[in-house]
Order: sequence, then structure tokens, then C-alpha cells
Amino acid sequence: MSALSLSSSKTRPVAIVDIQSGCVSIAIALLHQDKPLEILAAGRSDLSFEDRTPEAVLAALPDQINEAGKKALDTYTSLQKSHGSITNVFCIMNTPWVRSQTIRTVAKFDTEVAITEHMIADLAKQALDESTEINAANLLEANVVRIELNGYATSEPIGKQAHKVSVYALISGCEPQIRSIVQDALHRLFPAPVVFRSQFRTILSVVEAIPGLQKDFCLVDLTRDTTIIANIHTGLSMAHKTVDEGLLSIIKRIAGKRMPEETLSLMRMVTDETCSTDACTEITEATTRVEPDLVRVFADAMVELASTRYLPPLLVLLCEDALAPWLTTIFSRIDFTQFTTTTHPFEVIVLSSESLRRFVVPSRLTINQRLLLSAAFVSIEQR
Repeated sequence: MSALSLSSSKTRPVAIVDIQSGCVSIAIALLHQDKPLEILAAGRSDLSFEDRTPEAVLAALPDQINEAGKKALDTYTSLQKSHGSITNVFCIMNTPWVRSQTIRTVAKFDTEVAITEHMIADLAKQALDESTEINAANLLEANVVRIELNGYATSEPIGKQAHKVSVYALISGCEPQIRSIVQDALHRLFPAPVVFRSQFRTILSVVEAIPGLQKDFCLVDLTRDTTIIANIHTGLSMAHKTVDEGLLSIIKRIAGKRMPEETLSLMRMVTDETCSTDACTEITEATTRVEPDLVRVFADAMVELASTRYLPPLLVLLCEDALAPWLTTIFSRIDFTQFTTTTHPFEVIVLSSESLRRFVVPSRLTINQRLLLSAAFVSIEQR
């Protein structure tokens, strides 16, 4: 899932943009050819925790991009050492702005034949034509992520002999109107080419690049409004389910009479072990009360996924940093053992700065998990 570098310069400043529903994060970083990416500045813009229509969230997106971008640029321009103008902008689109689907296409022959680039290209095009979720007008990116010859995966199929060729393509789509809104807002900040990438491609590429990490895993990606649970095998999304339970609804469950923003702030303090007040005790008790309902909601989705193939015992968790320890505990419970291949509780891994340090230099800046993941992806793809 790699791509050619867009520049031959050994070190160049780039912008990395992560677009979620209600949250935009932007980093300015130095991209090196032979060492991890270095984040120099970052900015973030969050909508307040209140119910909004998708149209209202989209209407606020240009202002959020501008706010996050200016925060990052102000820090970048104030640095004592100048690193020059931004050369490229890498924009990662997350749900609900993007949809992704893995399509498998197959060609069979009566005898062993030499595999050509033309055969692979035809099967990849066929995958796009067969997509049930993304049409050509909405195409954001399409990538061949796996090739099998006679049932065995290979990274170098051209010229080899086979009677059966399978091509797996990861296809992602985004409405042209949304892409245009994002691109126009980014061009006002950074007069540089914008490269779009999808949430699924980012996650799968980073996990694939981490040494020793299994390529079969259950992905739980909790965004502002929804949670995606995906069954990943050999780095491919075999099936996924979107649950109408996200950061906003979970915080409201916990908040009670408190404002959601105050609740999230208290949860961050509890996570950092910097709070010992009655309010923090109440937050801890509230999380315990809502756990059974959340277990039921997520278990219902896993029932559907496990109906065709049991889930791997490794669970990769993406979520708001303040919720990570608590959600790790929830998904490690025995309640989910009925869905795993081993009938053991999930081993939960949060993609932290420690696990990604081979791709991104540790920074004193406050970088949320998803922006850090996006930065790691750009570092991997552009080496």
C-alpha cells in the first residue's frame, strides 16, 4: 500500500490534515527520507458538543480548517529556524465524509499463464466497476492491496506463472462537493498540492508497517458520531459495521446534568491521574453505570461480524485519548470472548506515540491519537 514520494528533496515541510466530523486537526512537519517524520506545529478545531445536522457540521468545516490551520501556521512561522514553504498537503478523510470497501476480483485460466501488468490492471478496474458502495464520480482513491496467485499472496506477481489470479482492491469514495469544500479551504492556507487519503487506508498501512504486530485484528474506530467495527484479516477489511454510538453520545451518557465539555475535561484529568475531587469520583462512578449498555451495543455489532467469520483476538482501538484506558478495560472483558477465534478476551492495543515512534519523532506538542496516526501514515507512504 505504498506510493512513490512526491518530491526528491531529502527534507521538506508538509502539512498533515485529519478531517473528522466536528473535529479538524492539522500538523506541519518535516518529512525526512531516512528518519522519522518530525512534527513542528499543530492546531485543532472542535465543534461544541451539541446535536447538529450533517448539513450544519459540513457548513462549519471551512471555518474549522481555517482555525486549525492558522494555529499550526502561527506556531510554524514563529520558529527560530525557517524550514521554508509547505511543499505538499496530505489530507486524511474520516467517516462520515468517506466510505471504503474491499473488493476481490478473480481471473481463472485453463493452464498456467504468465501474469502481466495488463491482467492486474484489468482486475483492479473490474473491482471498481463491481463496487456496491462507491461510484466512479465519488472516487477518492483506489489501491490494489493484495494479489494472490493460485491462492498464495505475492508482492511481485508480474512474470510468474499461475492459473488463478485474485486481486483485492481497497476503494474509497467521497462526495465531490465535500472534497471541493475541503480542498478550497486548504488551498487558502497552503498553496501546495493536496493529496487525499482515506481513513481505512491510513489505519491498515500503519498497522501493516509495525513490526511484530499481527495482521489479523478487530478494528474499533470511535469517531464523534459513530463507531466503526471491522474484521481485518491479512491486512484486508473482510467486513465492517457502523454503530450509531460515538464520542458525543457516550459523553452524554456519562455527563448526566453536567455539560459534555466539562465531562470530557474531567475524564482527561482522571486519565492523567491529576484529579481527586468529588466530581472526578462521580465521573468514575458514571462510567461504571454506562458500561453494561455500551457492552450490549458493541456486542450486537460483533454478533453480525462474527456470523460469517470469528474476530481475531487482537483489537486495535482508535478513540479520543481521554476514553482510551476506560474503553480498553471494556473491550478486555469476558463479554466479548464468544466472538473471538480463541474464545479468550481481546488483547487491546491503542496506537500510541510509543508504538509509532519509529515513524514519528516524539513531540512536546499536544497531538491527538488520530493526527499522530495520520502523521505516521505520511511518514510510511512517503519514504
